[in-house]
Amino acid sequence: MIKTKIIPQSSLTSDCWLVQFRGFNACAECPEYLGLECGGGKTLIKKIHGLGDSVMSGWKTQEYFNDNPESSFYEYLEYAENEGVMRYGIKKYKNQVRQIQEANKQPIGLDLDLKYPFNEVYNNPDNEILFEESYHQSNQCNCDYTTRSGSYSDVKIRTKNGDTLFYYHQHCIKAQTNEGVFLSSCGYRTVTTLKRLNSYSSYWIIQRKYVWYIQYRGVDIPFYDGINVSNLDQHLTETIKGDN
Repeated sequence: MIKTKIIPQSSLTSDCWLVQFRGFNACAECPEYLGLECGGGKTLIKKIHGLGDSVMSGWKTQEYFNDNPESSFYEYLEYAENEGVMRYGIKKYKNQVRQIQEANKQPIGLDLDLKYPFNEVYNNPDNEILFEESYHQSNQCNCDYTTRSGSYSDVKIRTKNGDTLFYYHQHCIKAQTNEGVFLSSCGYRTVTTLKRLNSYSSYWIIQRKYVWYIQYRGVDIPFYDGINVSNLDQHLTETIKGDN
């Protein structure tokens, strides 16, 4: 069963319903991104504020929507720029969308989230939970509760088939299997995801101009979600040929 958190229709104004289900991925693929016809609204702004902006910005934003309940996202952006509100969140939002747009240009590898869905793997009594760390209140993100009041953002599980899986906020970002070692950002090209991948991997991943690369034998190999790092020699050859 797939659990989703839905915002009641009665609480929406001009909000884009796609943002509820696909988050910033919807923005990255939307032709109206940041445009006059953007339908983001309060749903999108709430997600942006959740990136870590100040309480004061949240309070001023709520006041703005109390006074302008039918405001569009485009109109809010004008207000935010004029009033200096949500500067951090909006900057981080734009960076994340740019990251997703760049990631969408890359090849498609193994979909780790589809192959190893967290709830199914986590709740399987035949699997072994090797560690759970970094406890947090899961109502602050999209994690499903795994304890009475929150969840662990870092979970490592060994399946009955011998696969070792690393989850970050319930997304499988690394899988060690008989077929190889697979890495993925699961669509979240964030600084914290990058740090987790580097801590779990023996290869160093860097970001340059919104594009991720794996540094290997003096060459920067383009990273893509689901890449099999057991085949880096093959990727190295392809990258060198492409550069020539």
